[in-house]
Amino acid sequence: MKRKLSTDEQMIEPTAKKTKKIFDFSLYNLRHVAFKIAYLGQNYSGFAIQPHEKNTIEEELFRAFIECKLISSRTTCNYSRCGRTDKGVSAVGQVIALHVRSNLREGLGIIPRIENTTEGVEDRVELPYVRMLQAKLPDEIQILSWAPVPIDFSARFSCLFRSYKYYFPKGNFDIEKMQEAALKFEGEHDFRNFCKLDNATLRDFNRHIHKISIRTLDSNSQNVFKFCELNITAKSFLWHQVRYMMGVLTLVGQGRESPDVIDYLLDVEACKAKPNYSPATPDGLILYDSGFEDINWVDSSLHISCIIIRLQRLWVKKSIEECMLRGIIDSIDPSKIKEEEIKHFNLSFDPVTKFPISTLANEINSDISSNRSKYTLLKDRPILKGTSFEERVDRIKKRGKLKNTIPQQTSSND
Repeated sequence: MKRKLSTDEQMIEPTAKKTKKIFDFSLYNLRHVAFKIAYLGQNYSGFAIQPHEKNTIEEELFRAFIECKLISSRTTCNYSRCGRTDKGVSAVGQVIALHVRSNLREGLGIIPRIENTTEGVEDRVELPYVRMLQAKLPDEIQILSWAPVPIDFSARFSCLFRSYKYYFPKGNFDIEKMQEAALKFEGEHDFRNFCKLDNATLRDFNRHIHKISIRTLDSNSQNVFKFCELNITAKSFLWHQVRYMMGVLTLVGQGRESPDVIDYLLDVEACKAKPNYSPATPDGLILYDSGFEDINWVDSSLHISCIIIRLQRLWVKKSIEECMLRGIIDSIDPSKIKEEEIKHFNLSFDPVTKFPISTLANEINSDISSNRSKYTLLKDRPILKGTSFEERVDRIKKRGKLKNTIPQQTSSND
């Protein structure tokens, strides 16, 4: 039976306190490692960490790296990213690279920090990076694989190409006209009228589009339920470039603009500043692939199975909601719609289902008005004073904030 301590004994009895053991990173080597990441961006405020915003993909990633004791801080790990996707944009081909703790004494990307402490240890294996990190991450963020890379590897500057996809409802878009217009983007052009200008950094607006295409995904569905896909590949993109390109393509698809509007906007002599038009919404945009030379990605059958299971779990939740919405739509009788009563809305209807389909375009581009008579062509829209690139440069110079006027090549930033 435990004896009760007297008052005097309690005074001199040492209090047992658990002291948190500090993890000693100096006992481990570092390794420069690339990670391939997929994420759904709809519920996040973008990929990159922001000063006053905690709800970002990078915030989740760095929290996981630190909790797993793979890095001590994000400022000392030589971090680089392939693309800085914005709020609402998703990815399946995002790549990051950084120095992480390693279990090995030697190998590709190893940065020695200690004596030969692994001497005599046979079959030493690397830390299970993917399994460690995924245990700390939500289902919306998946570590697909990892790869040891050379010390000088940069996820940004070592990237050979970036491919984006944009998913959108077929509605009453003229896909052939959109494809005709899209092909005008191929090759090298000045895309200053297809991006968001950033006063903080002056850039070279020339980008080379390797290939671009638009296709319908499900030819068996009715137009009201069909989806289409834009594919675009380039070495790098400007800020919001893909979304602005898609914004104009939707105007072409709706018959608001002709395919020749692309030629006009790419001609920076004829169109000296971007007309006031809206980019496509970010929800349909995904960084689909990024290309690198001589990277051997490491994965396992178990991990691939776990990824599929987690993503299927998300898919089931979203599919149930989709089925419910489809059921509600199917329960409505479109034959009760009297077109003469709503003709002033200038709606178009699916010939089979009789559902209105022209409004689907509004979900990806707010410029698409239901009233054609109020639409102003892009070439006829007034250019606001001070919005051209040259005017912005002059304004920054006058403020004394322009430190470097040399255009700089940038990475993907959509």
